[in-house]
Amino acid sequence: MRYIISCQDAYWFWYHAGASARARFRAADISNLEDVAHTAHQLEGFDLSKLEGLLDPPPRLASALSSRASARPGTKGRTQPAIRAQPTRRHVLVPGTTDGRPLQGYDRYRWHGPVPSGTLAVILPGVAVCSPEFCLLQLALRLQPIEFARWATALCASYRIGERGIEECEPVTSVRRIEDFLTWNPGHRGVAACRKLLPYLRDGARSPKEVELHLLLALPSSLGGYGLGGDVLNWRLDLGSGAGDLLDRPDRRLAEVDLAWPAKKVGLEYMGRDHDGKVPADRRRLNMLTALGMRILQVDAAQVSDPALLDRTAWQLARLLKRKVPEPTDAWLSARGDLRQVLLGAGHLRM
Repeated sequence: MRYIISCQDAYWFWYHAGASARARFRAADISNLEDVAHTAHQLEGFDLSKLEGLLDPPPRLASALSSRASARPGTKGRTQPAIRAQPTRRHVLVPGTTDGRPLQGYDRYRWHGPVPSGTLAVILPGVAVCSPEFCLLQLALRLQPIEFARWATALCASYRIGERGIEECEPVTSVRRIEDFLTWNPGHRGVAACRKLLPYLRDGARSPKEVELHLLLALPSSLGGYGLGGDVLNWRLDLGSGAGDLLDRPDRRLAEVDLAWPAKKVGLEYMGRDHDGKVPADRRRLNMLTALGMRILQVDAAQVSDPALLDRTAWQLARLLKRKVPEPTDAWLSARGDLRQVLLGAGHLRM
């Protein structure tokens, strides 16, 4: 008998455990779910005390989670499970033949057919967890599209929210690994929803603000974004040996841009509080990038917080990219408000 951690619980396990856990835990030898716990009696027989705290959001995030259920567009009023601050229900993977009746204390994700090879990892005797890509496939049907894009991008990021705030880390997964998983497992529930949002996921984010700014700019107008996708987060420009006279300092070999559209030689720099003590160095770096042919816009917290100011920045960016932003119709303004509420509003996950 096996207990298989899935959905949100699997997500937070990998968020806490990090990239190194993928090599540390062996793949589970499970090809089907016939011998998987799915009743209350069976599930309650497993001791998960060694995983305490690993299946829940970090404390710094938990206080900001929304307790409200929200309806996902296109579901005709069907509500999604609330993103909870202190989970009272555990998420488990069960056979597709399991009845769909609610089970006190558990949220069961039913899976039909064989389990994708290599997508379950043994973390305790009798206990396995769905891989990051597998749990994202499950979450694609349980989260709003905007939330899903943020959650998936956070697993591809080079930071996480830890006890001391923002901490550097190795990405748990990547956009390529997610894409490969979808390619290898076509036809399953969640694949279409996940693939639809794949173009808006990014690798290499280093802060929540970068993720929020990217999603505000890149998501399509139907989701309230400006449709300015194609950006690369923390793009590295190799300066080579021919730019010696233009460098801001002699040892410079690479220059990074927070958000860049490399083909257009356009970039966007977020000037957060961590830049306050290095304004002169930032100015010299931006001057160097300009001399090398890059066109750089700057944005700060005040611009992101004010819809009208961010509109203007997006118009300026679109001009440089020779693209168009959405017309300010009532429908788009409403969608923009919803997007901003999910990403920036009080009571919502900021990760």
